[in-house]
Amino acid sequence: MDTTAIIKMIGRSYLISSFLPTAFFTSVGWVVFRPSMARGFYDLLASADTRDIIGLSLVLLFILWFSLVLHSSLDFIIKIYDGSFFPVFIRASLIRVASRKPLPSYRKYAQELERLHEEGKTFDLEEQRRLLALWQIAMKELKQIEFTDPIDPDNLMPTRLGNILKATEEYAVKRYHLDSGTIWPRLSEVLPSAAIKELRERANRLLFFLNSSLLSYLLGVLLILGPLFSDLSGFGPVPGTSFLYYFFASRVLLGYLFFIVGYGLYRVGTRAGIEYSLSYRVAFDLHRSRFLKAFNLYRPTTLTEERMLWEDISSFFIAGDLFKVHEFHYKYLKKDLEQASEAEKDDEENQD
Repeated sequence: MDTTAIIKMIGRSYLISSFLPTAFFTSVGWVVFRPSMARGFYDLLASADTRDIIGLSLVLLFILWFSLVLHSSLDFIIKIYDGSFFPVFIRASLIRVASRKPLPSYRKYAQELERLHEEGKTFDLEEQRRLLALWQIAMKELKQIEFTDPIDPDNLMPTRLGNILKATEEYAVKRYHLDSGTIWPRLSEVLPSAAIKELRERANRLLFFLNSSLLSYLLGVLLILGPLFSDLSGFGPVPGTSFLYYFFASRVLLGYLFFIVGYGLYRVGTRAGIEYSLSYRVAFDLHRSRFLKAFNLYRPTTLTEERMLWEDISSFFIAGDLFKVHEFHYKYLKKDLEQASEAEKDDEENQD
């Protein structure tokens, strides 16, 4: 079996997003906490020391096990970074700070249009110029925050990544009036292979940086808390064996360094999140008709009709006929119509 087949069998997503970060940070932790054991695979095997070989085997098993845990907890990890698990008072405080920013120009423009519409005023030349200038500022602003902030203030999240993901989720809702969380699992099944590959690659990059950030934070916590119980268990860098023990005045400094690295990886991950968001939006823009085709539905001729159709489809998948009876008009192939027509004629002849 070649390398490509092995990668496909194991799972490229698992290898990139979970196994590589776990292997790297486990190796770093090994060097930091027990540098005397970091002699390399060759030395360990050549020494024929059973304890070293067993220790190495346990480390490898730990890498495989922990990376599988990470890979199985992707939704949980994303919720950690989007702020879903923040305490209520911290979450509310961060959202309040974000909402106190100056009123965006696009909201001012929307409010102005609503006010003029309610008052029923006609736009004179001066008013039109003022609205045009406000519109231009609003469009420029929307282009700048398109991927980083949700338009609806009620969708604000306490973290940068949370707002990126909310803006991504909000995109299809605002444009096509569909429930993206309901439609996406079905749409993703009929996407072309090129689009699926691009989405997976960008999702892998996002998860790689988030997992790496999380592991860096965990290593920092271990370094900071290590001195509290190192005398009891021998945990932490061993005096006289680790250059880190002498290089840093305190292991706490190294722990803070890993916190900085973790935050840097998170910020890079937000850029990867924006790249994923772009592919996600393009999938709805270019391939949503594949969903309609897969369900044998007529393609609407206007955007208004399409929005009404998506609202009905979303409602159908969420609640079935609990609140309303849905009537979808299916389209059929010509041969299906001919067969149906022949069947109707046979029924009429039999009745005669």
